[in-house]
Amino acid sequence: MIQFLLKPKNISDADVIRGTTFLESTAEKTLYAATAIYQMNLPTVCAADEICRVLNICVPTVPTIQPKERSTVYVKVPETGLSINVGPKGTFVEGHIDSGNIGRAVVFGNCIKAWLCFPPTTHNMRLWAAHLGTNPAFAIYGSRLQGGIIIRTSNDPSDDGNCITLREGTYHAVFTVSGGFLGGINYATHECLAVMTQCIVLQLPRAKDDGIDVDITWFSDTLRELIEFQPPEQESIHSALYNIVLILQVMEDHPLKRGFRAFQTMDIAIDAILQELRVHREDRHGVCKCDCGLDMMATRDGLMKHY
Repeated sequence: MIQFLLKPKNISDADVIRGTTFLESTAEKTLYAATAIYQMNLPTVCAADEICRVLNICVPTVPTIQPKERSTVYVKVPETGLSINVGPKGTFVEGHIDSGNIGRAVVFGNCIKAWLCFPPTTHNMRLWAAHLGTNPAFAIYGSRLQGGIIIRTSNDPSDDGNCITLREGTYHAVFTVSGGFLGGINYATHECLAVMTQCIVLQLPRAKDDGIDVDITWFSDTLRELIEFQPPEQESIHSALYNIVLILQVMEDHPLKRGFRAFQTMDIAIDAILQELRVHREDRHGVCKCDCGLDMMATRDGLMKHY
């Protein structure tokens, strides 16, 4: 699968990441794609070597594996589409939450993954937020997480299956039992907005910028697409806008932290969402049918007064 996707004619269009660095040179991309293929069968004793650092290759979107029905809202991972994760036997991916979106992943060939998954309860979310930036996070507080299950994905019929869907907010850590390739996509529906909001609300008071920009982008893109495709009188719109109020309340409660980039990024995102609401009210869907009037709801003060 990966060899098919990364034929020489396509490698220049792929985003290849070595560690945290995006590679620009086609020659470098080809080299590291070949390295990724070599990593597949390396033994566990090599896991600490430089050659075994996890390599991510993001290839253009493959339409056939996207959700075939768009019942609510679908948001693509910006500029990446399908993501291929490559790691040798023994690789461990630290526990994390994928920005409140939904993730679907499938193993290829002989790859075997063990997933430790925990639901987004208030207790689990607070533990996650309190230890952001801590390493190794899972070793420190993993035993205190609640409601966990272990899932093993492989192409062996005796296992749980070769594909996994992680609902929004699922805290998960991943172990590579047998090296190989894991392909996946992330997307969001309006049902994800509540968990996305919780992720942002828990991170903003920390006044740190690590990772929150991605969460804000997912929240903003999802809500803006919901506004575009749903009439403003729909209950889903009102439920979604309430999430903005929750974020605004946190920002008002921490006025001394407004200089941090995370607060500024959130400000810009909220302005863009409200502008989207005003545009689609005037051009497409008319005026909100609730007593408050959409004119007031399309401003920050209006939202705060309404909710």
